[in-house]
Amino acid sequence: MKTKYIVIIIFLIAILGSSSFLGFLMKGAREIRVKAEPESVVFLDPAAPSARVGETLSLTAMINTGANVVPAVELHLTYNPEVFQITSGGFTASSRMNEVYDGPEIDNANGTAYLVVGNVANPIQGTAPLASVDFNVIKPSEQIEEIGFSSQTRAGAWQEGGMNVVVEVRPAAVSISLPQPDSVLYFNPDAIGVSVGEEFDLKTMINTGTNIVPVADLYFDFNPDVFRVISLAAGPDLSTVYEGPVIDNQAGLASIVVGNVENPINGIGEIALLRLAVTADFGGEEKITFGSQSQVAAWYAEDLNVLKSTGEAKVTFVEPSSSVTFMLKLPGIEEARPRPGSVDLTLRQNSIVRYSFEEVAINTGADGVFSGQLTNIVPGVYDVLVKPWAHLRRSLGEVNFPDGEDSKDWTGEEILAGDSWPDNVIDIFDVTILSQNYGSRMPPEGSRADFNLDGQVDIFDLVHISENFSQRGDE
Repeated sequence: MKTKYIVIIIFLIAILGSSSFLGFLMKGAREIRVKAEPESVVFLDPAAPSARVGETLSLTAMINTGANVVPAVELHLTYNPEVFQITSGGFTASSRMNEVYDGPEIDNANGTAYLVVGNVANPIQGTAPLASVDFNVIKPSEQIEEIGFSSQTRAGAWQEGGMNVVVEVRPAAVSISLPQPDSVLYFNPDAIGVSVGEEFDLKTMINTGTNIVPVADLYFDFNPDVFRVISLAAGPDLSTVYEGPVIDNQAGLASIVVGNVENPINGIGEIALLRLAVTADFGGEEKITFGSQSQVAAWYAEDLNVLKSTGEAKVTFVEPSSSVTFMLKLPGIEEARPRPGSVDLTLRQNSIVRYSFEEVAINTGADGVFSGQLTNIVPGVYDVLVKPWAHLRRSLGEVNFPDGEDSKDWTGEEILAGDSWPDNVIDIFDVTILSQNYGSRMPPEGSRADFNLDGQVDIFDLVHISENFSQRGDE
C-alpha cells in the first residue's frame, strides 16, 4: 500500500507529459533528456557525523537527481533502534519538497521510518534537500553506526512513468562517543571571606563533560578546629538522597550520595548544598575540599568513575568591621510614631545567603523616616532584600558595605504595605487578620495590620490592602 502513492504520482506525470500543460511546465525541454535513466542518488548529510548519548542528532535526506527531473521521492529510513530513536515530530519534509503525500510513519521499535515527499509544480533537477530527521542518541556504541535507506527508497522522474530512477542510496556513518572520565566537581563560590560565628553556604556543582550523570557519591574534607558542618543536603539537580548525610565534625568529614535516575544531569548542575559555621579565628586561609573517595557515575559506564578532577573552596578570615545605618520610608507614615517597627534584612552573595537579620528595630524621625542599624558585617558587595513587619519584600540590588561605618539612604525605594499575614503576598489572609483586629478588636500589644503605626486598625489600613491586593514581593 505504501508504494501505491509514488506509482500514482508517476502515472499522473506520464499522462501530464503528453499534454500541453506539461509543455508549459517544461519550457526548455531541450535541456532535459527525452528518456530518464536510473542515475539519481539519495544520501544523508552530513555523511560522517559524531554524537554522544543524550544529544539530538540532526540529518538531512538529500538527492542528486543527475540529469533527471524529480517531482516525488519515497523515503525508507533504517537505523539501529538500540542506539537511535527518531524524536516526536522529527521526520519532516523540506521546504524544497514541501508536499507530503504519505507518512511520516515511524517505527522506533524496529528502526524504520517512511515518508513520501514531492513538489510537482517545481520538481528538482540537481542537488536538493528532501526531508530532515532528528534522532535522540540513547546508547553509546563501540562501532560506527549506520543510518541509511532501504532498497524500497524510490524516486519518480518526468518522461518516465513507472521507473525508479534511484541508482544508489548512501548511508550516514555515525560515531558515538563512549563515556570518558571528564566530569568535574567544584564549589560555588570557590572563594569567600568569613568571620567567627558566621554561617556560610557552599554549593556543590558538577560539569558532567560528555557524560550523563544520574548519581554522585560526595565526600568533603574540612578543618574541624575552624569549621563545623551544620547541614548537608541534596541540590536541585540531583535531588534524591540515596545515602547519608553523614557528618563527623570531630574528624572534619562529611558525605552524601545524591541522584536523579529519572532526570539525570547532562551539562552543569547543582547537586548538593553544604552549610558550615566558623568556630574559631584562623587568621589566614583555609580550604574546603572534596575527599578522594568522591565518585560520579554515568549512564553506560559500568564500574567507571567518570570524575576527572575536583575544585576547592578557599576560605579567608575577615574581621566583621562594617557597620551600616540605614533609612527607609514606608507608606502612610509622614510623622514620628511612638511605636517602633521592625524589618527583616537578607544579604546575599552569588545567590547564597550570607546574613539574615530578623526583626531589626527601626524608629521614626519627625519626618516619618525610619532608621536602623546593621553591625558586624564582613566588608563587601551584597544583594540586599528588605521586608518590614507587614510589607512586601523589596530587592534593593547590589549594595557596598565598606570597612568601618557607613550610612545608606533607601527612602526612595517603594515598599508596599498590606502583608499582615507575612507570606510576601497580599491576599485574603491579610484581609482576615485586619478584620480580626479592626477597631476595638485590636489587641493591647498592637497588630501587624496597623500598617501606619497610629495605634489602631482602621479604614486607613484597609486602604493599603485594597490598593495592593494580589501584589507579590520580590523573591
